[in-house]
Amino acid sequence: MIDCIAFSPDRGLIVGLAEAVQLLQQGRLHCWLDLENPQAEEVSYLSSQVGIPEQLFDLKWRRQDRKVEIESVEDFDMFGFYVPTTGKSYSIHPWQFIIRNNLLLTVRETTPPFLSEIKAKLKRHPELLAQGMGKVVAGILGESVNLFLSSLEENQAKLDRLEEGVLAHPDRTGLNKVFKLRKQVGGYYRCLMPNAEVLHSLSLHEDGRYFDRQTHTRLAELNEELLRIADLYENYYDRFHDLLEAHLSLSSYRTNEIVRVLTVITTILMPLTVITGIYGMNFQHMPELHWRYGYYVVLAGMGVIVSSLLYYFHRKGWI
Repeated sequence: MIDCIAFSPDRGLIVGLAEAVQLLQQGRLHCWLDLENPQAEEVSYLSSQVGIPEQLFDLKWRRQDRKVEIESVEDFDMFGFYVPTTGKSYSIHPWQFIIRNNLLLTVRETTPPFLSEIKAKLKRHPELLAQGMGKVVAGILGESVNLFLSSLEENQAKLDRLEEGVLAHPDRTGLNKVFKLRKQVGGYYRCLMPNAEVLHSLSLHEDGRYFDRQTHTRLAELNEELLRIADLYENYYDRFHDLLEAHLSLSSYRTNEIVRVLTVITTILMPLTVITGIYGMNFQHMPELHWRYGYYVVLAGMGVIVSSLLYYFHRKGWI
């Protein structure tokens, strides 16, 4: 689906794609085309009617963990940027930005929460498009960085809860949650660094076609903020390491406690087992078996042994 928001000094706001394409061909329009889940016929239409080379839609970078650097094809500039989306949990999805003079094309697979707000603002004030497509790009990137910050806060809260849970109940369920969150944080971090490189490159893009000095400053600020978020995510790895170490230590302690209890029980039962084994042998001449008080003496001896062992273990602090 192609969504169009355009501004013409003569006609004002234009949202019809056919009309916008016609005016684009005449070079009298500031236009943002937003393409969601591109289909072959839509790519062919944009290539033939707008002049965007089809090779720009070869989104191999979406499926590869590599830099989403700025590339130029003919008179178009293209770069990728990873954008978080919200729902039951945060997830990362790549966007593609294709820009030329007064034309901006965004290609995406999902819809982040801020997109409708940006579009609504531009429809209320379409003259903002005349300030340049760089302003729109900076606005989208700024909201994306804000979502990364929100995800950081959410993941920090999750990690705090996990720390409390793992320390209170160091079981397998808590450990699985730690590994799951660690994998999610790692995914965020791997996306933050390429994004920071893109912002750095855009902040140095001084040909004047897209970004004025104010926008360059804004992009540099976003780059610094993104790097700070990346540093915090990197610090999370240290917390995950400490949390795993604590989990292993607590698990080992619990195992030792169980083994100690079992050892005490075994030690107490061992002499009793020896005594019962001796008197359970079927020898004919065993004087104690015919003694009137033999049964009671053996029970009393067992009691003394158990009491002595319990007292000894208590003195040692083992029970």
